[in-house]
Amino acid sequence: MTVCLMLLIAGMQANLAFADNKVYLTSLDWPPYTGESLPGQGASVAVAKAVFAEAGLELVVDFYPWKRAVNLAKNDEKYVGYFPEYYSADLEQDFIFSEPMGNGPLGFAQRKDNPVTWQSLSDLKPFKIGTVSGYVNTTEFDQMAEAGTIKVDSSGDDVKNLLKLNAKRVKLAVIDKYTLHE
Repeated sequence: MTVCLMLLIAGMQANLAFADNKVYLTSLDWPPYTGESLPGQGASVAVAKAVFAEAGLELVVDFYPWKRAVNLAKNDEKYVGYFPEYYSADLEQDFIFSEPMGNGPLGFAQRKDNPVTWQSLSDLKPFKIGTVSGYVNTTEFDQMAEAGTIKVDSSGDDVKNLLKLNAKRVKLAVIDKYTLHE
């Protein structure tokens, strides 16, 4: 899936003259892409900082749990947006998407001792699938989850989902390939 930078429409208009040439965005700890303790705060942050620097602006990224990062970007005038984010039409009411700044291969983690064979998402109806609350997955997956066609068990982050998978509380966990291997 393509990862974008999200900018708050109203926030961008209100903050066109950035104080001290600084732009504030929120993000989350999502290795290897973003993370307060990662070198350069992660690969995606390094790219975003370079882009803003070309425009003569300093990018400052504050890290929070995902739902809080999104909420602050939407409601706190200090922030003009958040990232990274997968495209979702539902978010266009409040945010605009940048051009893509990378790809994140989204898939399922599963236990080696009990793998799932499937061809389409409909094949996953019998299983409980771990997701991260507030994350955008694929459009089809999110629509099926919202409709209750597939069963999801949401957690606050990917680590909690993997712990549920290990404890056999979910059959699969939605996760980015590079985050899984980080």
